Amino acid sequence: MAKRPPKKIDDIAVVGRYTNPPAPTVTQQLQDVVVPGRYATVVDTGTTTTPAAPTPEAPTPTPAPAPGPVEDPYAAIRAEQQRQQRAAAGAWLSGILNMYGLGSLAGSIEGLISEWGTNTEVIAMKLRETGQYKERFKGLLGLQQRGITDVRSEAEYLQLETSYRQVFRENGLSDFLGTPGTQGEYDGIADIVGKYSLSVNEVADRVSDAQRVAQNTSQEVKDAFQEYFGINESQLVAFSLDPVRTSEKMNRQANAAIAGGYAAKQALKIGANAADQLAELAGTGDLQVSQIATGITGAKAVADAIAASPWGTGSLVQQIVSGG
Repeated sequence: MAKRPPKKIDDIAVVGRYTNPPAPTVTQQLQDVVVPGRYATVVDTGTTTTPAAPTPEAPTPTPAPAPGPVEDPYAAIRAEQQRQQRAAAGAWLSGILNMYGLGSLAGSIEGLISEWGTNTEVIAMKLRETGQYKERFKGLLGLQQRGITDVRSEAEYLQLETSYRQVFRENGLSDFLGTPGTQGEYDGIADIVGKYSLSVNEVADRVSDAQRVAQNTSQEVKDAFQEYFGINESQLVAFSLDPVRTSEKMNRQANAAIAGGYAAKQALKIGANAADQLAELAGTGDLQVSQIATGITGAKAVADAIAASPWGTGSLVQQIVSGG
């Protein structure tokens, strides 16, 4: 006998009493738990839609603390090097100012270093641009402007000043140029160098010639110099340095004054021309009284006898002394 298949639950259950309702779909479940319009819109398409997660608000960024100063491990070393450089430059400039006689700038060394820096070549260049330098070295600048390069540096110019001072000191004229170390003295030397362009040896010769008349000579010689050339004793040295006159001419004028002065002591009056002719006897050297003494003595005796000679006394003396 064939077996009958077992009955299904549906066959034996009372419809609506024991039968379970169909399970809700996923979409229905989401509709039950999700508030529509807030997080997602559910569309019943038969597929599962994952709702978007809420976007969190971005936090306000906290500003980073300002960075503190970065300590330089070499700052102290550099500062010490700069201090030493400034000290060395200041010492160098101080020495230059003292050597140049520019004491008026000595109190401004720190300021000058701050302005000019510590490079000694730059400092020297800047120093030459100052008014104090130009006033102090006007003689050197005068030579440079005229293209004369015999004196090439401040050191050489300072040595030249020393040589000039020695010339005047040896001739008893220490104060002729002005008080030593003053701007007046610097200006006096600048005139000799820049205006007259006289070498030390030439200055020595001219001053010596002037001193032969100005010192240890009779008043008659001094008077003759003033009569013949219009120069008194106080003007003799300045007269001798006049660039218009050469050393040779100055020497001859001094010799003429000596001749005229000696003649005057013998009570003979001779003119400038006769005195100049007597000076010629010495050539380029110094006239010695012995060269004319005998002739003037004899001329005096003759002059007393023939004062009315057509030659004139001065010419007669010249003729006798020179053997004419």
